[in-house]
Amino acid sequence: MAEDGGAAGLEQYCLLAKTAKGRACVALIQKVMADKKIFVFGELLAMPNVQGLRGTEHEPYLRLLELFAYGVYGDHKAAGGALPQLSDAMTEKLRMLTVVALANTSRVVPYGKLQEALGVSSVRVVEDVVLDAMYAGLLQCRLDQRAGTLRVQHVTPRDVRPEEIDSMIATLDMWAGATDRALRGLRKGVNSAKAAWKAEEVQQR
Repeated sequence: MAEDGGAAGLEQYCLLAKTAKGRACVALIQKVMADKKIFVFGELLAMPNVQGLRGTEHEPYLRLLELFAYGVYGDHKAAGGALPQLSDAMTEKLRMLTVVALANTSRVVPYGKLQEALGVSSVRVVEDVVLDAMYAGLLQCRLDQRAGTLRVQHVTPRDVRPEEIDSMIATLDMWAGATDRALRGLRKGVNSAKAAWKAEEVQQR
């Protein structure tokens, strides 16, 4: 799978969502959540017919889609019966997304933390979920069985909540400003070094 988390494949669901309403929209959401190639959902969430489920009897499916976009496996457990039940395929995907969420917050993730987040006691199950995420192209990592840790090398980002976008832009602006200042300082240092070298060259003539 591509590193875009399946964004290209999501486009066909977004096209279908333009005409799917009510139960048809619910069926579409169920299908995308079980699709083994789709791991990003923001564009689908923004579709008017999907948002149109809010305030209706089908709202739990909208909230479940939001959980797949932004949440983790434990969030579904915490919701109790307020959200629809997960199929085996949905459970597998949500657990992979949970691993991705943890890998996005730390480059070294202890097995114990993974077990707790995935709601499992078996280390073997944890490793199977991690391997599934790797095969899906979501994660590049090393399983350090001796240390009992997941060592992350690269991870696909999750969807971003709309209310977090401004904060992310501000952070990127700060980073860009710091980078610009560092580059100016580097250029100044290079120019000073060149000037000193030329002055020394003149003195040696």
